Amino acid sequence: MALSDKDIKFIENKMKPPHNSPEICMEYIEAQTVEHVVLCSLTKAMIMDEILFPLQKQFEARFFCRVDDSNTTKKPASVIEKIRRSQENSDTGKHITLDDFVYRMTDLARFRIVCNFLSDVNLVAELRDKNTEVKSTFNIEKKSSNFIKPLNLTISYFEEYASLVSTKGNPVRKA
Repeated sequence: MALSDKDIKFIENKMKPPHNSPEICMEYIEAQTVEHVVLCSLTKAMIMDEILFPLQKQFEARFFCRVDDSNTTKKPASVIEKIRRSQENSDTGKHITLDDFVYRMTDLARFRIVCNFLSDVNLVAELRDKNTEVKSTFNIEKKSSNFIKPLNLTISYFEEYASLVSTKGNPVRKA
């Protein structure tokens, strides 16, 4: 995704130096999201080891799911667009800045568990609820949806887990 003219003007007029150049701003965002990518990879590995592989072993050919991690990282241009929109919509009160986007945006790194059947989705959710290691590491918010996805889980990392990969001594995201 390329920067729109609106986003370029926003960077040049609203960002503080040295981040008021599109190239430098994009490089900064990429560097800041690295920790989220690492945490997403660790989370995916833990979910697969603790939840998905045991279900596949238990139900063999009847249980099938896959992990879709083809689009895991939010592109810097999307981050800039989201920051710009948050500041344009002053009535929401949810202003995101370049200084705090890493802590405020919940979709910087992600993966999706795709199950063929609703019963399989429920099995994943049930095992997730029973697994103490997963529950002690993550705050998992369950949302219902009227769309194709019957279950949407938003995973937040607890501070102790995030500090394992933090290079600055700050947690990537607090629950």
